[in-house]
Amino acid sequence: LKDGSLVVTNIKPGGPLIKIGNNGLVKNINTDYVFHHSLEMDKNGLIYAATRTNFDPTNRFLDEGFAILDQDLNVIKNYSLLNIYKKNNLLYEIYSKDPTLDPFHINDIQPIETEDETKFVLLSLRANSSIIALDLETENIIWKLKGYGSQQHDVDLINPNGSHISIFDNNISYNGPSDGNIFVEIMNLPEINKYDLAKMKIFNYGSNHKEENELLIKKTNFNNLASKMRPKTISAGRSELVNQNNSLFIEESNYGRGFEIDMQTGDFLWQYINRKDNSNKYYRMSWSRRIKKLPESLILK
Repeated sequence: LKDGSLVVTNIKPGGPLIKIGNNGLVKNINTDYVFHHSLEMDKNGLIYAATRTNFDPTNRFLDEGFAILDQDLNVIKNYSLLNIYKKNNLLYEIYSKDPTLDPFHINDIQPIETEDETKFVLLSLRANSSIIALDLETENIIWKLKGYGSQQHDVDLINPNGSHISIFDNNISYNGPSDGNIFVEIMNLPEINKYDLAKMKIFNYGSNHKEENELLIKKTNFNNLASKMRPKTISAGRSELVNQNNSLFIEESNYGRGFEIDMQTGDFLWQYINRKDNSNKYYRMSWSRRIKKLPESLILK
């Protein structure tokens, strides 16, 4: 935050949301929900955090969603994915004779900025490899992308109207290792603020219908890198296209590595390994950020 505070949560299995002051002391703790995965913030300073609650009293089913909080960790509103799916007639996707315990597994909430407030978000759902564009006021799903990544995590906006987005695709088959992470760009999506309330659009990657064919897909699979240098994180993972630098930032979370490559040449610009000095012991990274401009209040070391 601007005052040097940090807001953090336990990555797995989740836990309270904690605000740590710039003096290193705990300032606030929120235990309203099990908070987990990446935290995002809009331009008004509101925090977006994934939440988890037990819906089934037998603990056989988890309802997930997300909360919007102020910087003192007060919940302004919480959204239930179960309710959102019900409103949008999508419950058939998660219910079966023996429903899965974790039908959503939300891992990223990306605010879509307008001039005065955040009216829309993008949601990344790992369990069904889907990306959703959601109207926060009506809880209408504007569009849903299915299968454009496999157990993907980070989703980002490339342009403000939401017609061009990017996905960090973990590229997982079943629960096995990654077949190699992929940075996916999807272009020519419907503009978020011009959607038809009566016409939710569902895009299936394997389909050849007209609207699916109109999407433009670009994939960066890092095959130009030496085999041992290709990112392959199984869980988590972040990506950010840096337009002014024509580069791509990647966090390979499980293996404690962050790096940036030139998008034109594919060459490394820099690489960071999260390890102890003079040892081979390294530590995973979780939701690191590439900060374009360091705040003036930052304590440099």
